[in-house]
Amino acid sequence: MSLLYLASALREHGLEPVVLDANAFCMTDDQIIAQVQSLRPLIVGLSLYSEILRQVRDISGLVRKACPSARIVLGGPHATAVPRQTMACFPDVDYVLTGEAEDSLPMLCKAVQSRGPEAKIPGLFYRDADRILEAPPAQFPDVNRLPEPARDLVANAYQQKRYYTLMVR
Repeated sequence: MSLLYLASALREHGLEPVVLDANAFCMTDDQIIAQVQSLRPLIVGLSLYSEILRQVRDISGLVRKACPSARIVLGGPHATAVPRQTMACFPDVDYVLTGEAEDSLPMLCKAVQSRGPEAKIPGLFYRDADRILEAPPAQFPDVNRLPEPARDLVANAYQQKRYYTLMVR
């Protein structure tokens, strides 16, 4: 659901998110990369849980090779808990967004689109040459103004009764 809330926040800012539920459809790495390449994304976001560090690292490396110009951002519980270490362990990743990102992810997308500054995006960790820099701390969004989750982006998975409870990829 967290990705669907983020997708709604992106839509509110005029952006067109795609949620690729690779686990629900048992997609291979090659299928994932083919799908990502066909989308030609500006940004690829991946959720990071401690249980799937290796898998996310592998996928981020494949995404970097397949779409070298795309910016890769990690979020999720592990990335939020240890953002600097995450950046250090994931050389193919451009950004880590900590905390709830309903406000900061759209800001990051707009900054990447306009090649604008990243330094003021709350909760952002980013690279500057060989240094990992930190923007101001993450801010908790106003939950009363969050849009409904963009369930339509995974409607196909629900129609086929394919969902996951813990990501394995």
